Amino acid sequence: MSMSDIPTLALPAAAVRPGWIRIAPRVRLSRGETRREPAAVEVAQEIARITAKTVVSSVDSVENLNGELERPQAKSSPPIHRMPAEILSMIFASATEGGEDLFHQDFRDLSVRATWGGEGLRAVEHRLLILRTLETHKHTHHAKHLRRMPELINITLVCKAWRDVVETDAYLWAQLETAPLLGTGELKVLQRWFARAKRSPKALRLSYRYPLRCDCAQTKDCFYSNPNLLKLLVDEDHIARLHLLKLTPRCFTEFIKSVKHANGGSTPLWWDTLHTLELDFHQTYPVDTYWALPDARTLFHALPPVTSLTLNTLVAIPWEPTRQRLDIGQSILTGLTRLTLRYNFDGPQLVMLLRHCTNVEDLALALQIDHWQNPAMSDPLDDAPLLPPTTVTYFLPKVTSLTLEFCYVPGIRIPFRYLRFPGLVNLHVARNPLLKVRTWQKDKNAYSQVLEWLKLFSRSRAPSSLRSLRLGSDGIHCIDPLVAEDLYYILSHLQPQITHLSLNGEFDAHKFMQIDEEKRASGKGRKLCPSLQSLELLQLNTVDRLLGDFDLEPFLVYIKNRHNYQKVEDDGVITLVEPFDGLKRVVVEVYTQAKSKSWMPLQGSETLETIRSFGVVVDRLGYSPDEETGADGEDSDGEDSDGEDSDGEDSDGEDSDGEDSESK
Repeated sequence: MSMSDIPTLALPAAAVRPGWIRIAPRVRLSRGETRREPAAVEVAQEIARITAKTVVSSVDSVENLNGELERPQAKSSPPIHRMPAEILSMIFASATEGGEDLFHQDFRDLSVRATWGGEGLRAVEHRLLILRTLETHKHTHHAKHLRRMPELINITLVCKAWRDVVETDAYLWAQLETAPLLGTGELKVLQRWFARAKRSPKALRLSYRYPLRCDCAQTKDCFYSNPNLLKLLVDEDHIARLHLLKLTPRCFTEFIKSVKHANGGSTPLWWDTLHTLELDFHQTYPVDTYWALPDARTLFHALPPVTSLTLNTLVAIPWEPTRQRLDIGQSILTGLTRLTLRYNFDGPQLVMLLRHCTNVEDLALALQIDHWQNPAMSDPLDDAPLLPPTTVTYFLPKVTSLTLEFCYVPGIRIPFRYLRFPGLVNLHVARNPLLKVRTWQKDKNAYSQVLEWLKLFSRSRAPSSLRSLRLGSDGIHCIDPLVAEDLYYILSHLQPQITHLSLNGEFDAHKFMQIDEEKRASGKGRKLCPSLQSLELLQLNTVDRLLGDFDLEPFLVYIKNRHNYQKVEDDGVITLVEPFDGLKRVVVEVYTQAKSKSWMPLQGSETLETIRSFGVVVDRLGYSPDEETGADGEDSDGEDSDGEDSDGEDSDGEDSDGEDSESK
């Protein structure tokens, strides 16, 4: 059969795709050739139909496969994949921060303060160091360090995208914590770590864990004079923050000598360009008598011209009639914008030092003066002539934030007799949480005394800029509850411009409500803090062994009564009337066991619902759904899990999906 004898195949209309050429259903005949038999035509058409069907099936299969391949690409990627690298870097920086600075962390837990801390420094553990170095210097690292993986390294193991973000962000590698006693292998690891920070300002935190202590007072071999440590400081430029923790006065002296010796007898450039310096002094056993030596007066002469200075745990020799000399140059004090000072005795030295801090904006003072200490620590001694007349007042006009921790109330009377803070905006007053119970039971009006010495109750002397007040110490180990009578006295005598109030610790809410009702009934009551916008009740139920479970319901009633409202008799709807109250946010933080009654006011409370209907946002901290019901299937008040409380406000989804979901 010649080529002309082959019939032209015609595809059915259903098999024609866009762009295809449709072939007419006919058979080509050569010239002079007669038409084929109908049977041959039918066979040819059947072959064409089967072939077209096979082609269409194959095309459909290919298109289905293409659709399966394109389907994952068509799906929208998770929001985390669409997040810009800059936002991820901010999240990673927050997730890898080590915690608060030493002063504020000491409010929370002394053991934690001794271990961690640092102004936002990452807790980069020594597990990064090579195994040989760890075996050589294992005495410098606590076992807990070795069992903990660094948070920053963990983030790089999630995915390639996160690893690229971390490795390209120099800021994440610019902050580091290590022990001062470094080996050669450790030095190389730290240098490679800082190399990723490039030219970003670097922060180095030097510390070691207890029970290891530097015994340079006896052996003259100081951890802080380690040559590898000095090489790290010299080779790394742009060191902006340096934190020297758990050192003795001799450690700091030896450190300065080593730094000068490595630079030919003078302080190096990196030392003179520091922005932040933290010195966390600790006493040694046997007691280092360096503070009693004449050289102690010149201990702080070598301080660099920093803008942020922290002198933590300055202690005198116990049972010795001596004290430290805070002999810091006036030029250094004048250049400070932030000062954190922990000081365990009063006298004129503190006043003489603070009078030069005219540019300080953030001031934190921990005056650890207690009645059981040597009276010589709280007496002016030979410095009495240095005290100015009581009519002299020193103004610190730029202080906007003041944190004051005290142990014994009379101990802080002398300094604040002479100091004024006209530009104060934020004030935090706390009693040392490590005090014994007998101390706070004796001084039940301690907070009001301190605030009165700060002139906060005086209309003419109180700073008109004050907006935020926090009372009580931070941390779940606080054992210093607030006294209801003292608290009501404070709130009733504060100036009306306070907008933010935080109460850290428990108080007798029933007694507080009773005092308020008695004042209102006698016509002597007043609206407490009329400009209040935010109220925080923190650290509740932390001292239940002293006060029992904290009952929040009376205070919720007080918050409700702050608002002017009227209730429609027909439908029971409550509406606000003028004048409106400015309170718009309440934060409640409760540490509780599963069956504690502290959560009961938050489980279907009508008062709470009324407060929320006023537009007040109520956030709950320290909340866990497991704590709403007991382990045996009962509610926190002992009722069955299908009772009223379990089907209350959480069952309708308001708390789980509403305003509180973010705080939970």
